[in-house]
Amino acid sequence: MKDFQHIATFTYPSDLLIVRGLLESMNIACMVKNELTVQVHNFYSNAIGGITLEVDAEKYDAAKNLLLESGFEDYLVDPVKNISESKDSIEKRSFIQRSISFILIAVFAILVLVFVLLINF
Repeated sequence: MKDFQHIATFTYPSDLLIVRGLLESMNIACMVKNELTVQVHNFYSNAIGGITLEVDAEKYDAAKNLLLESGFEDYLVDPVKNISESKDSIEKRSFIQRSISFILIAVFAILVLVFVLLINF
């Protein structure tokens, strides 16, 4: 029996199918855990830790490099960190995200207020 190593975790089965198909097309053996549970009960995915994809331990590095090259680094268990990103760009991105959240909340509050006023008239 082959030794398998956990390489990636997915929330949705559709994402898993793409990655598994890619790995199997390169003759890398895969094993999946919790796929059927998530297919039957989608909302259990986060509760059970998602769908786990494991690959042959001997081909782990090749599989990881393939996923990185293909743009699936978000699903990897131990992704390569981008340490070149400066603290300023992180703070700027955080500020933009907070600003967008504030604007969305303000727009929602205004819509609720308009709706309440229309109902009262």
